[in-house]
Amino acid sequence: MGHIPNGGDGPGQHVARRQDGDDDRHHLGRGPGAIGRLYAHICHGPILDTRDAATASRRGVRPAESARERRVVVPAGQDWAAERRGAPVRIIHAADLHIDSQFDGLSAALSDHAAADLISGATRSAFRALVDWALVEQPDAMVLAGDIFDGAWKSTGTRRVFLSGMTDLADAGIPVFMASGNHDAESVLLHDVVYPDSLHVFPVHEPRTFELPDAGLAFHGQGYATPAVEHSLAREYPAPLPGLVNVGVLHANVGATAGHRNYSPCTADDLRALEYEYVALGHIHGRREFVDGDRVFAAYSGNLQGRSARETGAKGALMIDFADPTRPDLMFRPLDVLRWEFLDVEAATDASVDDVLDAVAVEHSRARDRHAGTPLVLRTRISAMPALAAQLRVDGDFAEQVRDVTTGSLLEKVTFTSLESDEIGPPVDAELRAEVQAAAASLTPADVTELLAEVRMRARGPLKGSEIDLSSGAYLASVIERAGEDLLSHLSVESSGGDS
Repeated sequence: MGHIPNGGDGPGQHVARRQDGDDDRHHLGRGPGAIGRLYAHICHGPILDTRDAATASRRGVRPAESARERRVVVPAGQDWAAERRGAPVRIIHAADLHIDSQFDGLSAALSDHAAADLISGATRSAFRALVDWALVEQPDAMVLAGDIFDGAWKSTGTRRVFLSGMTDLADAGIPVFMASGNHDAESVLLHDVVYPDSLHVFPVHEPRTFELPDAGLAFHGQGYATPAVEHSLAREYPAPLPGLVNVGVLHANVGATAGHRNYSPCTADDLRALEYEYVALGHIHGRREFVDGDRVFAAYSGNLQGRSARETGAKGALMIDFADPTRPDLMFRPLDVLRWEFLDVEAATDASVDDVLDAVAVEHSRARDRHAGTPLVLRTRISAMPALAAQLRVDGDFAEQVRDVTTGSLLEKVTFTSLESDEIGPPVDAELRAEVQAAAASLTPADVTELLAEVRMRARGPLKGSEIDLSSGAYLASVIERAGEDLLSHLSVESSGGDS
């Protein structure tokens, strides 16, 4: 592929032209961006979204002569190449930014104006932290592996925040390669938007390769045409380009990970078979590496900002160093501005309410130390003897007291668990315990439904005011679990009282 310097497309620019056999490969130079030169370099489909020549001209985009003949005008990149020559190739990998998505379980905290501002702006702040980190580190490129947005923009502010970050990266000469995921497959953002020419979006109907020859990189990827992609995209990805560091960008559920929709399903073997140096994954919100021997060949970066109690711990992005392309070196960088944490407190058998509060304060202090001062959202679980647990459940002031001893953090919820009965008082007869546990284990939701129907019949009418949901398998399973626990607790208390 030859670059044509100072050609008919303007002084100081290189034009990457299609040659035989290139097909969907795009050669991209690299150099300082300019706010004034913005191009709608969007590949949401097999061809740029140029509905007519006039629209294309206004956007600074040339209508392609055909779906497979396209030229990409990019900065020359000569100054950059001289500065970076000999330095190890590095990229930043981020995914699942979900900019401006809503947080779960924090309605109570919204009455505090400072907390409300922190919560509502958390995903934007984390994105800004990602951009600022890139500006400091100056990687060769950044990849965004899907779900950058949480669906259609909720406000024009979403557009402004994202474009501001992309423009800053363009001005620093950092190209971005972005694939859409299930949440932003139909996002308005992917249409009718003018982007910096340094932002390259993978098409959604076929995979494409963007080549960055100055850096020795090739990026292969495909986005989502619809929110539910149920076939494997990875199996259609192209072969690696010889002599370059090949990076796949893919939003997928690898290995049918539980708790996540099985979109673009594939296996670790599918990724290994690509023979890329690295595959940057999105969709799963926890960090995970896929290793072949001592080589990481793919990874989930996790999401950028935790949004619920299901997403605990530090969140951020990865720096991938290809000093040895056969063994990429991954470094995690926390970028979240708000962090979810569980506090597990087990009360002693003779504990008082004050003792429990003291224990909560100690665990809170430890959590703050672990997270180096990052603001925390707490879900606190108190495990106590049945009598104390019951007392705390009905104490309307206890949650406020917990909030008082966890000052500086947001309290999402307090839950209570009765300690196992074999930890309190004389043990229940082993055979009786085994019978109770076996009986509870043998029950099914269908059994509970049948038993409750009989109760309803004997009550000669519906169970008014009840919270029984016979249509919920999860609810019925919880009834079974609680029934066994409660029966064992009563047996334990009776056994303890009889021996005293």
